[in-house]
Amino acid sequence: MSYQYKTPLGTFVIRPQRTDPSRVELWVGGECYGSYASALMAASDVYAHATGFSACDLATHLRASEDLGDWERLRS
Repeated sequence: MSYQYKTPLGTFVIRPQRTDPSRVELWVGGECYGSYASALMAASDVYAHATGFSACDLATHLRASEDLGDWERLRS
């Protein structure tokens, strides 16, 4: 399952990891910012400003949701 969340800083995409489909990766603008055990963990890092994407991590005005129900589900 893949998800996306659009923000003024870019679109965050959570998608299955190609080399290990039991894990997911967090992508922004064509760059991977981490591998996670679950999509919820990736969304939580976006919410907590702990992604490794400095524009997001330093943007206190960014209000992303950690609830995957608020993220758009993408067809894989």
